[in-house]
Amino acid sequence: MHFYIHSLPTSALEIRIPSPITLPLLQISRELQLPPVVTYSDDVLYNWGFLDPTTPSSPFGTIDPQNLRVLTTFTSTPSESHFYLTSARIELIGVRALALMQSTLDELFVGDAIAVKRITKFLNQLGTSGSTNGRGIIGEMEIELNNMSVGCDPQVFYEQIRPWFRGIDVNNLKEGERRWIFEGIEMDERLEEPTELSGPSAGQSSIIHALDFSHARTLTGRGCDTPASSEGASPDDGSSQPSSFLSRMQLYMPRHHRNFLTHLQNQNTKRSLRALVFDALASAGLSPNGIPCSSTHSTILPPPPPYPPYLLLRLSPPTTHRGISLLPLLVRGVRKRIMSLGWQLVRHRKLSIASKRNLNLNAPLKGSGGTELAQFLKAVRDGTKDAVIGSSL
Repeated sequence: MHFYIHSLPTSALEIRIPSPITLPLLQISRELQLPPVVTYSDDVLYNWGFLDPTTPSSPFGTIDPQNLRVLTTFTSTPSESHFYLTSARIELIGVRALALMQSTLDELFVGDAIAVKRITKFLNQLGTSGSTNGRGIIGEMEIELNNMSVGCDPQVFYEQIRPWFRGIDVNNLKEGERRWIFEGIEMDERLEEPTELSGPSAGQSSIIHALDFSHARTLTGRGCDTPASSEGASPDDGSSQPSSFLSRMQLYMPRHHRNFLTHLQNQNTKRSLRALVFDALASAGLSPNGIPCSSTHSTILPPPPPYPPYLLLRLSPPTTHRGISLLPLLVRGVRKRIMSLGWQLVRHRKLSIASKRNLNLNAPLKGSGGTELAQFLKAVRDGTKDAVIGSSL
């Protein structure tokens, strides 16, 4: 459908999708419980094969992330393949994090001193401190992510690849955007008009959500002087733009992934890692910021447990670093607007009112999922900062 829609003349006032495309696509999407558009799982999770099927697994017993090839692309360019493979490799590295999440959840229900030591070990493997390779799993994910620019040319991505991803926000069409009309939908009474038609986005990666839910979500702690900024509204109450966007992106995930994230959230309501850290700090006579609680404890305090930085949830979410890695794409977007404006000035000497409106240089740059990138990344950064525990330790 994306091939069809983005191959239509731009002069058409609306996009009409013929019934031979509408019916089978909406029927399959209904069974899969997914929107009828290209998603992250289409581009990444289900779009790879082996370079060499005889290559052994990685030292961790998982598929070797470097032994992958892309099956399908829109443009057949190396940049598009590299763009998908980078995300696929991050997903494979993240498989090891899932096992640690499960082990951490098991220990949380025990909650004794031995459990705390085991959880410390698990989190060290996720973070940089104490890991065998000096980087940790999240560090490996960051390194892979920062390699995005090595094989993905920003100009090729922005001008040739990204246009094929584009969807629309059904409930918030912007000026110049065309409505998608699904013809023949009335021929099957089980079908409904699609309400989610955004394009693929890294926000649809379940591993990123899982890391967030398992380690960075906030619940009310029981230590003294709990920071209000990290213990306020529920993460999914829609009060902040990142929470609203990321919750919506879960609708684009395979249903088993959505069920897994729901399970993680339910586990957090019973016993969260943050609550365990708050309790451990309180038992050592410290506030969540590592400050002695003189009002309830003597000035002679027992030494606090040797919590490593990662156990104190100093997370560095891959969602934030993705924005840094894609900064060249944003720069390219601004440059394209300026060049387009200059080209029209050369050809026509002056711009009509309509041209000025279409070349709005003040319009915010957006990601492939439709969100305003600068605003979103700033809010994610601020949310991560607010989630830190023990910043004084």
